[in-house]
Amino acid sequence: MKKIALITCLLVTLCSLPFVLNGCDARQNLTEYKIDCTFNDNTLTGKQTVSFYNDTDVVFEELKFNLFGNAFRKDAKYKPISPQYEANAYPNGLSYGEMKVNAVRVGGKQVEFNIQGEDMNVLYVPLSKDVYPDESVTVEIDFWLKLANVVARTGYNEHTINLGNFYPI
Repeated sequence: MKKIALITCLLVTLCSLPFVLNGCDARQNLTEYKIDCTFNDNTLTGKQTVSFYNDTDVVFEELKFNLFGNAFRKDAKYKPISPQYEANAYPNGLSYGEMKVNAVRVGGKQVEFNIQGEDMNVLYVPLSKDVYPDESVTVEIDFWLKLANVVARTGYNEHTINLGNFYPI
């Protein structure tokens, strides 16, 4: 009886091996972010490497990244804090932050980029060649983020530093 149980376990393990290995291959086909940052005096300097994998049916000529850190700019069109909540969110008075992109490289080569969008919150990165389905491209972004003194997703206050959406997404 023990031999039959052992043989059954071995067969189940061997039969499931292709499914496990296939699942491991699928994990290689993901977009991956690697971010290296330095934080000092409520500012963050970062270098981000994005290995973008096209898992869609669309051909990409450019990639777009949301710059959520620009929501806290002084001249932001769409303020992240509603006027009725400003007193609680800004306990030390109104404070502003911002995000700047210093350089962008695609495949290791510097490219000209644009920051657009209704609120200057979208980074447009042209690709050196089209990225077809099941292809990849590597994009490096050097950025700088100044945090506002605000109790919100991206900011600092007396007790915490909040870094929600702190990088180009």
